[in-house]
Amino acid sequence: MYKLLAFDIDNTLIQRGKATIEESALEAVKICHEKGMEIVISTGRTIKAVHPDIIKRMPANYFIGVNGACLNKMDGTVLHSFKMSRTSTDKLIEIAQQHEYPMGFKFDDSFQIYNRYDEFVRRYCKNGISESMLTDCSKTRDYHITHGEPLDAFIYADDNKLPDYFNEFSDLRFVRGNSRKVIYEAFSADAGKGIMLEKLLEKIDIKPEEMIAFGDSENDIDMIRFAGLGIAMGNGTPECKAAADYVTDPIDQDGIWNALKHFNII
Repeated sequence: MYKLLAFDIDNTLIQRGKATIEESALEAVKICHEKGMEIVISTGRTIKAVHPDIIKRMPANYFIGVNGACLNKMDGTVLHSFKMSRTSTDKLIEIAQQHEYPMGFKFDDSFQIYNRYDEFVRRYCKNGISESMLTDCSKTRDYHITHGEPLDAFIYADDNKLPDYFNEFSDLRFVRGNSRKVIYEAFSADAGKGIMLEKLLEKIDIKPEEMIAFGDSENDIDMIRFAGLGIAMGNGTPECKAAADYVTDPIDQDGIWNALKHFNII
């Protein structure tokens, strides 16, 4: 019997280009929630920079953000986090300046933009994401010094040269954010959606085999493999589909609803 559902957001619950949850997915989630199942959001976004529709309408109790670097209650309370090192943080700042990459760091309380703020806003603030969710730190670049280390770096590396530096960061994990290989996120190698789900399940006394995870991209793979039933969206990447136990229909073809129906969950 399944007791928990975990969902990625972008291209899983909300189609890229939209700001609202797919209605069939929301209806399916509500049915599961009414049956007593725990609902968990698991995303690369911070809870401060998530689509407002997720906060408003998803009946979730827990939020795994920043690619598994932070576990929150839905009110924003931090339950666990994995931070980057000062050395890696400073090195990424140097690389971003050298290559003129628009770059920001996700912290437990904010999303601070460290390089090329206007360009970052232009590219990031779409589909329900507003500039008010970001903070311009491009002049001082000191929030990690005054507040503490970040959880994640979000980088637009249009020249495709960022991978040349990966072997200089033994303490970080890099994931690709889009198929053109120009958007990357970096976070602690100790973090991951699957790792943070394991910590959450221990806290609420649920076994991995009692959970289902839905995702579409590389940063969902460890979560999909960890779950008793890992489901990839039909619009997902080949890598994500290969890691899944089941591939459902695309997001715009009622993928979540159809999968839960297929396994007699709803």
